[in-house]
Amino acid sequence: MARDHVGEGTPLQLNDIARRAHLGVGTVCRHFPAAEALLETVATPTMEASPPRASRRRPTTTPAAPWPAP
Repeated sequence: MARDHVGEGTPLQLNDIARRAHLGVGTVCRHFPAAEALLETVATPTMEASPPRASRRRPTTTPAAPWPAP
């Protein structure tokens, strides 16, 4: 539910998540006291599955020669 909500680009509101999941907002708040906690739970598996940023960088090329002195 929350992943779909985030994927739509709408702000993450615990009330909306509870309604879509057919739960009471109290149930959602007991597990996720703030929207940030829910977002972290949703985002963590995606972040862990992506490769580290350094390994995705293109190989560096040889730096260009400096400009000739006038």
